Amino acid sequence: MSQEDSSNALLHFLTRLLKFKGLIISTTLIAGVAAVLISLYVLKPYYQSFALVYPTNLTMHERTSLFGNASASGEDGGYYGTKHDANRILTVANSQWLIQQMIAKYNLAEHYGVSEPYLASKTTEKFMDQFQVYKTEEDAIRINYIDTDAELAANLINDMVQIIDATITAPIQRNKEAMVVEMEKQLDSNKNALSLITKKIQSLPDTAQSNILNSQFEQQLSRVEELEQLVDQYSIAASTNTPGLEVIEQAYPAERKIKPIRWLVCTVSVIGTFILSCLIVLLYDGFQRLQTALGDYPSNNS
Repeated sequence: MSQEDSSNALLHFLTRLLKFKGLIISTTLIAGVAAVLISLYVLKPYYQSFALVYPTNLTMHERTSLFGNASASGEDGGYYGTKHDANRILTVANSQWLIQQMIAKYNLAEHYGVSEPYLASKTTEKFMDQFQVYKTEEDAIRINYIDTDAELAANLINDMVQIIDATITAPIQRNKEAMVVEMEKQLDSNKNALSLITKKIQSLPDTAQSNILNSQFEQQLSRVEELEQLVDQYSIAASTNTPGLEVIEQAYPAERKIKPIRWLVCTVSVIGTFILSCLIVLLYDGFQRLQTALGDYPSNNS
């Protein structure tokens, strides 16, 4: 196509658009007004709440870390944990049992306006669309939730953080308490053995057998003292609360909405309607020209 033909085609298109400019302008204005009304009165505002947490070194309050020569597990034996501790938080946060617990506690099916059929699956899908857990560039973990109720969003996130912390630390605490019970059983058993040796020594005269029993008594007494020390150490470790995570920033009700962006909704609606109206006008004009050309075809042949 030559430059002249292109200019003629463009001029023709502009002419057709100007012919229908009233329709295009009115349609665009109606779309703009409708977009404003919808964005103000139909689209609900959504608020974002989030918490930032760091994983902690879960072995820092174990007996070996508190009283032994070995340092707490972890790359530097410090307060914060490794990537394995972070992955543990991510796994618990994304677990279905926790998600379903939050859905039930806050009655999210009714809050979302979800109805049968497939009530549970629809509610879960809606929740997952608004919920996100991920690791930041600073190796913190961000737990994020968006909802139309700013206070509900903040409360839900803070509840999740508490449950995640308790879930992570519960098995370790149970293990600590179980070790205290086991050490106490061993201590009681060895104390009973020491008592039996003492009674035997008291019932025998000063003989070679008594010397052997005295040697056994010393060994057993040393074992009892060692177990008493271990029981004390395990008891102290069990009484020390080990947090599973450190909350860097607690969730709070957002003051400003995150979406919808009303000016963007209105701008896109107006521009989109204007472009679509122009295309419809051009298509209508092309269809009319095609009909005219087809109507003249028989007469030209004759």
